[in-house]
Amino acid sequence: MTTTDTPRKMWAMAPSLIQIEACQQGGKRGAQLWGVQQNYRLNSTFQVSPGGNWSEWAGPNWAGMNKQVFDIAAAQQNNGNVQLWVIDNRQQLYSISQNSPGGNWGQWSGPNWNGSVKVNAIGAAQQRGSRGAQLWGVTENQILTSTYQITPGGNWSPWSDWKNSPRCKDVAAADQNDGRLTLFAIDLELQLWVDWQKSPGGDWVGIQQPNWNKAPKVWNVCAAQQGGNRGAQVWAITQDYQLITCYQFSPGGNWSGWQPWANTPPVVEIAAAGQNNGCVQLWAITSDGALISTRQSAPGGDWTGWETEVEIEFQGNPITDNRRRDRP
Repeated sequence: MTTTDTPRKMWAMAPSLIQIEACQQGGKRGAQLWGVQQNYRLNSTFQVSPGGNWSEWAGPNWAGMNKQVFDIAAAQQNNGNVQLWVIDNRQQLYSISQNSPGGNWGQWSGPNWNGSVKVNAIGAAQQRGSRGAQLWGVTENQILTSTYQITPGGNWSPWSDWKNSPRCKDVAAADQNDGRLTLFAIDLELQLWVDWQKSPGGDWVGIQQPNWNKAPKVWNVCAAQQGGNRGAQVWAITQDYQLITCYQFSPGGNWSGWQPWANTPPVVEIAAAGQNNGCVQLWAITSDGALISTRQSAPGGDWTGWETEVEIEFQGNPITDNRRRDRP
């Protein structure tokens, strides 16, 4: 890849971003999207209504986060309120929560939120049953570890290493539309592993052998719960920057085979979330720095084409895998 200063089309007039994360909101809002700029500052936009228009971007230093941000994770807490986590340039974990479903945000907690060790990557998902959310982290030694909310919006468990997990570089999770979570983890050889709950908010079956569902080697993964008659959907980026996906035919059911996402340029970052109307929206950052998005036209249904709205001047090098970058 070579240096470029040509205009790039950006969804929703976004600033130039190198990393993204999304989460469905509760209340009267839809989804929220966070993005990290090239200077590692945090920005965000939210859907004013379920499936509706988007707010102007807020940031840099969204919600007073004045640290450089290197990874983001977000999830509802099974009470309608979203919780967000970020990692700073010292691999320290911070968190902030909404005060009400779709409402304002509180104060940041951290560094080393909930007694966390240094982490390189994080992923989160809402639990069902009697629990709240669950957060996974990849430590500086590539150990997969996790903590969960004992009750919706309540206290958090101590951190615990994930049993029989390989050393990892990335992690994501989503509800299967039956109340049970599925966990996806990428090991150091870029192989995809999977684990899932036996019951909503319950125990896990145990992490499964690599190359789940005959996946090729991938280095980035995201997942989201679908609405309608389907379960979860997972997206991944292959070694040659191709976007691929598979989905559950029914809630908690069998999975489709992996397929390339049609008419997609090379991509380096992905995020997905429900819009509080049963439809999922997907975002991607292309290898030349553009933010693009596509969404379902009905719960569990077909997808629109990729959407961009405005051209901006993108300066600097085309983006590569942000999780491989050295911290300043």
